[in-house]
Amino acid sequence: MKQVVTKELFAYWNVQRGRRAAPERLDIDPGIIRGLLADTFILDHDAASGFPFRIAGSRTNMLVDKELRLTSFLELWQDSDRAQIASLLEATSDGPVPMLLGAGTSLNGRSLDLEALLLPLRHHGRTHSRLMGALVPLETPDWLGLIAIGKLELKSFRILQSAEKMQDLSIAQANYRNNALLHDRRAPHGTANAFKSTSAPHLTLLEGGR
Repeated sequence: MKQVVTKELFAYWNVQRGRRAAPERLDIDPGIIRGLLADTFILDHDAASGFPFRIAGSRTNMLVDKELRLTSFLELWQDSDRAQIASLLEATSDGPVPMLLGAGTSLNGRSLDLEALLLPLRHHGRTHSRLMGALVPLETPDWLGLIAIGKLELKSFRILQSAEKMQDLSIAQANYRNNALLHDRRAPHGTANAFKSTSAPHLTLLEGGR
């Protein structure tokens, strides 16, 4: 993982799942990850509708210059990659396993590399219900936010193992545990959760794209 957002979102997800393969959707508290929400999304596990967005953060919407809620996640990708992206989304839920994707886009001479994190969520025990993730550019050119990016091309993907070693994962997990305790003390009783209302250490590298 190259981006702070994907590292921290993965760390939070890892804390919330504990000894389980994946956390429940209702375990995700946006108050704890409020600094990541602009880059975070939640998808419906609905293959027939192209895995539509239930929630999309403002910076995710900014990438394509439109509101993504209820639109298909598959439509962000080149036609030739959509079947493979759908397979990766299914694998994320089937495992259930976290997945890291490398993507690129080029439009009118403008190119951009991004990384996408896909994380399985349970809903009342069901594994094929929701997916949480982030789509983050690796750099911020001056045109980003003014011009929509082109269709994404899948360049690589990685299945993140449960014992994945990250340089600062243990620190990030400890920080999120502390933040959760602080948030619980400050939050008034009955505070609504926006997500509730809607919706052996190694890294396996598998080739993506064509």
